[in-house]
Amino acid sequence: MKDVNAFLKSLANEDISVNERAVYVLWWYGRNDHGTSRTPKEICDEMEAAGYARPNVTYLRQALEDDPRTATAGNGGFRIKVNKRTALDSVLNGKVTDAPPPVSNTVVDMALLAKARPYNQRVAAQVNGGVRCPPIRLRGRDV
Repeated sequence: MKDVNAFLKSLANEDISVNERAVYVLWWYGRNDHGTSRTPKEICDEMEAAGYARPNVTYLRQALEDDPRTATAGNGGFRIKVNKRTALDSVLNGKVTDAPPPVSNTVVDMALLAKARPYNQRVAAQVNGGVRCPPIRLRGRDV
């Protein structure tokens, strides 16, 4: 999954509370960077953007303060405690499915270089094998 919005939408059929969903959002952001924190307002905004009813920020803040899996961070944010992360990893890693990259016969997608300089486009075409590169000469011999 590419973003937290898709992650939250994948949890739509799960029978979990708003507070549990907020902890899952904290886990999502902390899975690659354990120091990342989110404020209750940011979590509420993300839940609302994913199609859920907007939780009350004050109640969510209190619930996150009372939850034994979360710790307060700077600027009013919360994060998952390090010793609680493995339990959440075992539950949530199965729910996160990254889509495989699209099958392609090129190394560099030329659509990414549509507005690039012509030199960069030529190099990408050479890498993709679309343009025959001149042979490299080392000490008088072709390689």
